[in-house]
Amino acid sequence: MVSRKQNIIRLLSKAVINCSLCCLVVASGLLLARVLSIRPVPITGRTAAIRGFGGPHVISPALPRIPNDSHQQVDDRHELERLRAVEHALAPRVSDRNQSSRLLHALLTWGPQARFIDGSDHPLVIDALLDNQKPAGECLFYLAPDGLIRVNVRQRASERVGEAHHDQALAILAVIGISLDRRIAVEGGVDGTTLRDAFNSMLSRFSPGMYEAEWSAISIATYLPPLTSWKTRWNEEFTISDLARSLLKADISEGSCGGSHKLQSLCVLLRVNERFPILDASTAAAIDERLQTARSLLIKNQLESGAWTTSWAHPEFDPSLDLASSSKEYAKGDAAAISSDRLLATGHHLDWLSIAPAKYHPPEDVIIKAVNYCREELLREHSAEEFGKIICPVTHALMAVYRCVYSNQLDGRWLSSERVKSFATQ
Repeated sequence: MVSRKQNIIRLLSKAVINCSLCCLVVASGLLLARVLSIRPVPITGRTAAIRGFGGPHVISPALPRIPNDSHQQVDDRHELERLRAVEHALAPRVSDRNQSSRLLHALLTWGPQARFIDGSDHPLVIDALLDNQKPAGECLFYLAPDGLIRVNVRQRASERVGEAHHDQALAILAVIGISLDRRIAVEGGVDGTTLRDAFNSMLSRFSPGMYEAEWSAISIATYLPPLTSWKTRWNEEFTISDLARSLLKADISEGSCGGSHKLQSLCVLLRVNERFPILDASTAAAIDERLQTARSLLIKNQLESGAWTTSWAHPEFDPSLDLASSSKEYAKGDAAAISSDRLLATGHHLDWLSIAPAKYHPPEDVIIKAVNYCREELLREHSAEEFGKIICPVTHALMAVYRCVYSNQLDGRWLSSERVKSFATQ
């Protein structure tokens, strides 16, 4: 018979072996991660806590509600019908399912529940964008030769598949609160790939001063906290403060859309910092200074019409010398008039101000003039085809008007997706 002492020795031996095996597995995993130079990022559940901009902890106080008595007397019902026509022109059709930029702007208008205007049961836009059943050549994401998941970027305006700005897709998906566990189609990839894999790939290839880092900053600020640092594939460690300081090195109006996306990303960083301490004190102070400067320039360089231009921060800009007469331009009746940089800049500035802490808002009369400019431009006579050609400026201007004038039309931060279904009968 085996003695009790021998049994105890045998059990202890098994425990030691099991413990050694566990340590070996962990050590192998760490070694593999180091060989690949990519540190896994444990960020489960972040969208549930922050939800892009979908939760009250992230959305700033709304811009002021503008009553009609501050504008020319316009019948509410008539104006809403006209705005509804603009909304109808922006609504995506199933034939647009491979036009990534149009679909991304639809998500900024109707949120994660955005639907196509036609098609059986009005399919969700997000499914068309990320569907893991897409054929080759139609995927937004692809597996690059370096093993990272990247996003197709349109090289020409005529190209359909791909984002217009580097990491724009990840930023917009973060803004509307899409979970990192969402499955995505990846050309050349494997089934079961998720948005988390794409996000980790973006972290892995990050470098200071990389092109259009403002979009990367939005997704990092939304998905990464409460973590504040990560390692790249080159084993370099960066913090969110490092990222913010790289954005601050650029001139205030440098970048697409007059630098407005950089200002938006700085606002996102500050708003998230209110809940999680992701920024060091000096970096937060530098962001505060930059946004205060932006506020002053918006006040100083607003045109008499209420618009801003993409030259809004130029040292020699004089709003009184703006020679682009809107009345002369719109007399031409072409789509190029309404897509001028005034509508683009004005809508984008109102967009970042809508998530900015209230202390960065210009005085109410400045905001009212800007919103009323957008109203007037959107209410001009233009065909659905013309509006459809200038999705970006019209989308931002329309949402500014809805948020400030007709907020009762919104379902939270977005227009209700149920509205899209009614377009099919029009």
